[in-house]
Amino acid sequence: MSDSKLVWPQPELQVHEDGMYAFTWEFDPETGTKIAAALKAKEHELWRNEDPSERRTPQQRMADALVELILESQTEEVDGPV
Repeated sequence: MSDSKLVWPQPELQVHEDGMYAFTWEFDPETGTKIAAALKAKEHELWRNEDPSERRTPQQRMADALVELILESQTEEVDGPV
């Protein structure tokens, strides 16, 4: 990763009563652009592979994209590059 800086004006990590998590992050423009591009690309990939009769909401699909990107990076760290 570049020498970008994660900015935490008011860091937030909340766990709601129902067990759902909410995160708030701010990134510098360069890093934010890269993260947004990766998320959008993964979200579009998930959309293309979905059953049209069982579409997730855009918000659900974006959350799925984030999870998949994180899990892919963890798998690569354990297994090495594919």
